[in-house]
Amino acid sequence: MWDHAGGRFSYSGGFYKVGELVPGPAPAHPIPLWFGAGGPRMLRLTGRMADGWLVGTIYVPPQQLPEVNTLLDEGAAQAGRNPSEVRRGYNLFGAIKLRAGESYQFNRPGLVLGTPAEWVETLVRYHLEYRHDAFIFWPVAGDEEAQIKVFLNEIMPEVRKQIREIQEKEAQVE
Repeated sequence: MWDHAGGRFSYSGGFYKVGELVPGPAPAHPIPLWFGAGGPRMLRLTGRMADGWLVGTIYVPPQQLPEVNTLLDEGAAQAGRNPSEVRRGYNLFGAIKLRAGESYQFNRPGLVLGTPAEWVETLVRYHLEYRHDAFIFWPVAGDEEAQIKVFLNEIMPEVRKQIREIQEKEAQVE
């Protein structure tokens, strides 16, 4: 549609129709397209067409990520893309223990619970083992605002630091 900036745009498909739209200015940069897919066909389609994949821990637990990555990679290969072109993100539902002895009881699988150090270890592992490079934190218990601040100001900077150090060591070996 943005290719028609300054003119008119029309589309008539099997399900949708747009008639005589006058598009606004094109965005200043490409807008990435991320899919929140779960089934095998959609995961392969995501690998073929999307810029990224994003889903939550409560929908796709970590033990299913190797299978998800295989399907994303298959889709990318089908399209002649390098699988590394498909970014992977995770919506992290859970709670950060901010004080010693703090505990939560969850009755839903897929929730992440731990101290800030345990969160760092988990996210670094998700990056190294499953190639995730985008994380969105969804606190589900406790002082949510305080947890968000810890996630942003302590956990993520440490995750970035550890990943950078690992990458620098790997680059020295090569």
